Amino acid sequence: MQKPSIEDISLMSGSIGVTLFLFYYARYAKNSEAESKAFELIEEAFEQISSDEILPSFSGGLAGIGWTIEHLVARGFFEADTEELFEDLDVLLDKQIDKAMEIGFFDFLHGGIGMSLYFLQKGTDAAKTIVSRFIQALNSTAIRSSGSICWESMLVREKNISGVNLSISHGISGILAFLASAHSKNIEPKLCKELIEGTIDYILANKSQAGAISIFPNWISNEAPSADSRLAWCYGDLGVAVAIFRAAKSIENKKFQEEAIDILTFNAGRKALKDNALNKETMLCHGTGGLAAIYFRMYLETKIPLFAETTQYWIDKTLEFAHYEDGIAGYKSRFTDAQGGWLPDFSFLEGVSGVGLLLVSVLENAEPTWDSALLLS
Repeated sequence: MQKPSIEDISLMSGSIGVTLFLFYYARYAKNSEAESKAFELIEEAFEQISSDEILPSFSGGLAGIGWTIEHLVARGFFEADTEELFEDLDVLLDKQIDKAMEIGFFDFLHGGIGMSLYFLQKGTDAAKTIVSRFIQALNSTAIRSSGSICWESMLVREKNISGVNLSISHGISGILAFLASAHSKNIEPKLCKELIEGTIDYILANKSQAGAISIFPNWISNEAPSADSRLAWCYGDLGVAVAIFRAAKSIENKKFQEEAIDILTFNAGRKALKDNALNKETMLCHGTGGLAAIYFRMYLETKIPLFAETTQYWIDKTLEFAHYEDGIAGYKSRFTDAQGGWLPDFSFLEGVSGVGLLLVSVLENAEPTWDSALLLS
């Protein structure tokens, strides 16, 4: 793989995610060639949008593409009239959110949360109305019990097993992080606060039994019990902790913030790769880069020295694992054997662009505003 694929133009796995890195790198390194390449990839992506059917999702489709352009414009990388540019997209995604929530498909990467995050980024009055309606849909589909709140979703589709997914990528921690952003922008503040408090109550009531490797399981289900969870952004304690911290901070709940800090402190001691389902992978999704990104964000939020030390530990590991002579800057990503095993990958979520964004932010010692694409801010 010698260049970013233009067949996949998505944020998480395609060329639009690569532009996110190229723009931040170009600004940091004052590299006009990187900026020119980013504009080239955007132009190619928009040509493909006009000729192909693209999924609506945040991870693999239109919502993520729209979010990226809105983000880059808001951060001053270039100017564009996004209201005119995305007029048709707004109508389409508004309808897709309603369709997703009719079946309770709130999933961040593929469902309602991610599509609504695009409108949260836009921030117009019309966009806020759509976000408000999404929050009301979350409220109407919530499962309440003795003050706790949760949402069920499909856990193992092949076996038709459902339950409560705790993760930030596909589960209720993603809802929690989204509600934190909405509350901070004063969208449905009273309802957001109620949902935040109930969701945190549910999560904290479902810790793993003593002696488990992790504090939380992947999910809650009698049909498919889950004891330990991996050390990663996508699943496990870290995504849960960041979501709790952000939500607790937004409603000014010190007790819940301290709970989140305790979870992060515990996980700072989890260093064994094999025990924590790490396989010398560096990606943001479930590699060392994602661990460093989380602890870097949380150090900036709390100024806790342990979090700075943990950030540096995982940065060091990320640099150590850049050892492939035929990789991109020494990096490869791990795919299934059927997909080819360890391969060079330019992408944001599972490839070198995400690692590059992390390293630029650490070098600048600057707030990684791009991490809102992972619900970290």
